[in-house]
Amino acid sequence: MTVSPLNFPVYLGLFLAQWLAVACNAFLDIQYGSFAREMLFWAVVFGGTSIIGWRQSQRATAAGKIWQKAVLFIGLLLFVLVFMPIWGMPRAGLYLLAMLQASYNCITASRREMNLGLLVSLAIVLFAASHYRADWTMLFYLAPYIVTVVFCLVAEQIQRRGADLRRLSLGRPSSQGQGAAILAATAAIVLIGGGLYLITPQLNWPYLEWRFGQVRVQPTYV
Repeated sequence: MTVSPLNFPVYLGLFLAQWLAVACNAFLDIQYGSFAREMLFWAVVFGGTSIIGWRQSQRATAAGKIWQKAVLFIGLLLFVLVFMPIWGMPRAGLYLLAMLQASYNCITASRREMNLGLLVSLAIVLFAASHYRADWTMLFYLAPYIVTVVFCLVAEQIQRRGADLRRLSLGRPSSQGQGAAILAATAAIVLIGGGLYLITPQLNWPYLEWRFGQVRVQPTYV
């Protein structure tokens, strides 16, 4: 089977997903006033490496591998000189993971690399969501993250189906038609998923304690 190269909407969705994933973590320290600078830095990192990956044609080139090594080297330097002194572990390790993913963006040219990039962004989001300073206001970054992940996956699927049609000489989908299909499918999936979430009972510990009482351990006597 011929592997079709990724198109621009896929790289756009991948960039936004990674950027918003890091935004969820930078949000944890928003009271210290460094949020805007962090977001600008990561926008340049993820945006630049995504553009390098977009310029690959179906497979990684020598230039992409050189950029990958350069970004990886810069990431290791930042980990030692910036991330560890400022945040320490595990936050510094998480930002090192983000830099490793940024270096991998330079050779992202297929669906496999795209899925790995989304998986790394999910790991970064899960770390932020489980932090003790995370609250409901993180939804302002978490909700757009979910939308961009769906957008990226839908864009890749529609682009691959369009490539199959061209390969079989069954038609040549226009870029405008594919763009409209991507937006419509993304909106439909997000709305359906959001609707199912709203109508599904959400169980939590306070509800379970109110409904069934607290779990007590019976003492044993010897």
